[in-house]
Amino acid sequence: MDLSVIIPAYNEETFIMKCCESVRLALKDSKLTYEILVVDNGSDDNTAGILENITYVRFLKIERSSISNARNYGAKKSTGRILAFIDADVVVCDKWGYAIEDIFESCEGAVVTGFQYLVRPNGTWIERHWFSRISSSHINGGNLVVSRSAFDQLEGFNKELKTGEDVDFCDRAKFSKEVSYGPRRDLEAIHLGYPRTIGHFMRRELWHGEGDFASLSFFLRSKVALIAIIYAFSQLIFLVLLGFGYFSLAFMLATAFLMANFVITIVRFSMMPLRSAIVNSILNYFYFMARFGSLFKAIAKRSRSY
Repeated sequence: MDLSVIIPAYNEETFIMKCCESVRLALKDSKLTYEILVVDNGSDDNTAGILENITYVRFLKIERSSISNARNYGAKKSTGRILAFIDADVVVCDKWGYAIEDIFESCEGAVVTGFQYLVRPNGTWIERHWFSRISSSHINGGNLVVSRSAFDQLEGFNKELKTGEDVDFCDRAKFSKEVSYGPRRDLEAIHLGYPRTIGHFMRRELWHGEGDFASLSFFLRSKVALIAIIYAFSQLIFLVLLGFGYFSLAFMLATAFLMANFVITIVRFSMMPLRSAIVNSILNYFYFMARFGSLFKAIAKRSRSY
């Protein structure tokens, strides 16, 4: 095969059909030979029932495990020269198919590319303000295109990580002398599963942050985890000052904290109007507090592989 599209799925009955169909449509006029492999990662909803009726998909099933293991398993069972890792709540655009063809025709050696997700045109306020404006030097694991040689050289995704495996993979690719790493804007894919409420937003970041606390070395390498600890201790000091009646000091600390949070928000995001800056500064606070909560989630789930 020229291309293997690998889709890990856990309880994705809402999105899995849209995801698979988008890949098929994006590649329908392609000259590439390709396969679509969906790895059902121990789903307990109707994901498997839907997949069994999609005739153009190779359906693989494993016991509940980490997403790293699901992706690695799909890669092991695939035959493509190029591997495209797509998350089950993502739909690829027409441009994605043309970009894949170009990558295949020009690919020489070990290559890692992809692009961060786009948001839905009719997205919620969280999608419009936060996810449409935030940028990252890392490529989302759910829209990641890798040559077989690069995947083998990097030895796949770190199976010890429950989350953050895409960041770790990209870091290893960037610092490898044998791998060509860089994003491609024309690899357009829309994430349908972005949070639509504050609660969902915080649960997402609680889960994403677990990887930062997998070990001391991962924690020390994560700017997000370090800042999250500072946020939490600032809140603790504020409450202590209030408790002991140091209201002026508490007010000064709160003012300094709010200013620092606003500056961090401005630094994290591209140019944005004042309204988005205010909204995102509020979301930024919830983001880092949720990431701090990941520490306790990581401790509680330390014996689980997912």
